Amino acid sequence: MASYTVAGDRLRFDDSIAVFTDDAVLESEGVPELDAFRYEGRQAIRQWITRWLPAAGKAPTTRATFVRHHLSTTTLS
Repeated sequence: MASYTVAGDRLRFDDSIAVFTDDAVLESEGVPELDAFRYEGRQAIRQWITRWLPAAGKAPTTRATFVRHHLSTTTLS
């Protein structure tokens, strides 16, 4: 989780995507239905993560200027 968020925060998309297996699922939880999402497979996740990158000569697709995640201790049970 830390590798994913640090890489994403630093816009290192390849490093962020590398933490997922080929059959990974990235899914929202606890959000309004209109904001819910589910992406299956590394390629679908890559497309979701990189959609914020501006196309050559185009404006960014988001107004966000930075992203920061705050993580606390996590454990697997």
